[in-house]
Amino acid sequence: MNLPKLFILNDFNLNIKVGQKSSTRTSDSGKSTIIQLIERFYDPTVGRLLIDSKDIRNLNLQWYRSQIAIVSQEPILFDISIRENIAYGDYSRINIPSDEIIQVAK
Repeated sequence: MNLPKLFILNDFNLNIKVGQKSSTRTSDSGKSTIIQLIERFYDPTVGRLLIDSKDIRNLNLQWYRSQIAIVSQEPILFDISIRENIAYGDYSRINIPSDEIIQVAK
């Protein structure tokens, strides 16, 4: 079966400045697709994603993902402590100091 080619993002450019914290758009505007591309859940079939003029496909994936923080419109808490939820995903350190967890929670 031959499916028609469907471009989700066509001729799309996005500049995110250092420290920029949000992206709000209408439903079905491609936010989830953009986030999945930024996080490298998959790579674009056409074009490329650059950060500081570097193609993200050339960056160490574990390091790259450790540099990204995303907060969903509807945050999810896992069935673990608040402390563990805050520290979740930071695999670079085993024991994160409590004062750092408290600071991040503020």
